Amino acid sequence: MGDLQQLDPNFALAPVVTEGIVFRDIRQLPVDIYGLYRPLETDQYCRMPQEFAESLNPEIAAMNRNTSGGRIRFVTDSARLLLRVRQTGRIKPGIRDTFLNKAGFDVYVFENGEQHFWSIFEPPAGRTNGYEAAVSFPDRRRRELVLNCPTFDGFLSLEIGVEEGCVIEHGTPYCLENPVVFYGSSITNGAAASRPGNIYENILSRWLNIDYINLGFSGRAKGEPAMAEYIASLDAVAYVVDYDHNAKTVDDLQATHEPFVRIIRERNPDTPILMISRPNLPITPLSHERVPMRRQVIRNTYEKLRGEGDRNVYFLDGQSFFAGRGDDCCTVDGCHPNDFGFYRMAQGMEPVLRKMLFGEGE
Repeated sequence: MGDLQQLDPNFALAPVVTEGIVFRDIRQLPVDIYGLYRPLETDQYCRMPQEFAESLNPEIAAMNRNTSGGRIRFVTDSARLLLRVRQTGRIKPGIRDTFLNKAGFDVYVFENGEQHFWSIFEPPAGRTNGYEAAVSFPDRRRRELVLNCPTFDGFLSLEIGVEEGCVIEHGTPYCLENPVVFYGSSITNGAAASRPGNIYENILSRWLNIDYINLGFSGRAKGEPAMAEYIASLDAVAYVVDYDHNAKTVDDLQATHEPFVRIIRERNPDTPILMISRPNLPITPLSHERVPMRRQVIRNTYEKLRGEGDRNVYFLDGQSFFAGRGDDCCTVDGCHPNDFGFYRMAQGMEPVLRKMLFGEGE
């Protein structure tokens, strides 16, 4: 059988036409870059200081350059929008994850105060160290856009191209000045959504109009005290701790979870903290990994702090996210959520975050 793009032209990528397009580096443009660490001050795009990531372990140092949670927000009146991306090329198409989620971008348009998916900037399967991609709009008028960055790759440089004579301007800021900080596993990182806009943090960001930082690291977020100290140093409106899957055993989770949360709490006595257990149902093989015991470890941290008078801690049972009809449609492998699973996770977290951030639903 031949290449699917040859068999079905609907899968083929259209040629990228750059005639009449002016490209500029995002660092030289009046755009707002969210979710990345000091993108205008450092020589690379990453999620936290690279020196700190290297002090933890080589795997986190490598994954720190993944731009999961990165968003670029701006206004333009161009009817054509192009990206010129330079990447390392080390991230290849995977089995559980789409290449678009790993290395591509998607774009959302603001209309009537809400974001709506518009299109994708798709990396070609044969990409080596970069690519060009384009999307089009039906007419030339001002639109506010958000580009969601790759979840398991990053970029060394990124240029935005618009039609000659068109403008690029700053977009509307988020409703809260500081971000929500999410810490966790590959699920937090974004595996295995079909595209970046469908990871649960981006869904919540759209629904709540909030900024956030994604500190999800596949297999390597293990509740280290140094990581807790770093997270505690960030000016945040809330912290979400969700690394159950990365603790190898119940004993490992028991040894790290309460100390990790307490480090954050000691430095931020009034900031809300949400603790979440793994979002998998006992109908999968993961039920044999002592899920109820792991959930109780996390709940115990919550109950201890509540018992000490802390009213700004919250707990969510991850198994509630996929409960009900369609529970067996939420993951690709019994562990990693697909788009439907991430949507259900966002549904489960939204009312709690609304209460934490805005006092709604009390």
